[in-house]
Amino acid sequence: MAIGQKLEEARNRKGISIREASESTKIRGDFLTSFEAGKFDLQLPEVYLRGFIRVYARFLGIDPESAVDDLSTWRERKTPPPPKTRSIEYR
Repeated sequence: MAIGQKLEEARNRKGISIREASESTKIRGDFLTSFEAGKFDLQLPEVYLRGFIRVYARFLGIDPESAVDDLSTWRERKTPPPPKTRSIEYR
């Protein structure tokens, strides 16, 4: 199951709205909505993104380290491999 789906299902199980989660975690509601939709390409430094996921997961009762690992896995799948380079022989 994708990390966004895990977050959304956990919040729904607790019967908490995005607004309530935002007020409790102090994380903007639009960020939480994006996280739950699986959209992590926000203009946030990586340290903030990982911290927000950790805080939100802990709030929802999800293992925070597992959530961050899921985020890292998502990032790896999303990141294209580096371009292949050709070596040039100089004479």
